[in-house]
Amino acid sequence: MPKPKQKPHPPVVFGGNTDAALKRAVRYGDGWYGLPRSVDDARSLVQRLRGLEAAAGRNRPLEITLSGGFSRSGKLSTPAATLDEAKYLEDLGVGRIIVSAHGSGLPDALQMLRQYTDEVITRI
Repeated sequence: MPKPKQKPHPPVVFGGNTDAALKRAVRYGDGWYGLPRSVDDARSLVQRLRGLEAAAGRNRPLEITLSGGFSRSGKLSTPAATLDEAKYLEDLGVGRIIVSAHGSGLPDALQMLRQYTDEVITRI
């Protein structure tokens, strides 16, 4: 007690990038949480996930959440995907991107999030 308000239950989200994790999400989950290293890696993971869904005969696709650095240079300069990358990920079926700020302290992190909000979030 208390019983969940959502019926039949709160969404169950599985995370991980391995084949076993993707299969587990497809078999038991309502959503999948991935940690790609790049936009290309995200595309590959989403394609693999969708293939597994089709093979399993799922009627409803998993809700996809991604987190991580999407920079092609390997150096994280933004909290998440650029505007073009975010739109591309949305086209792939990604429903949510987790944004995190990295900096040398709270003022740097807040400034990075403000800039990201102006450049990306408000324009999606």
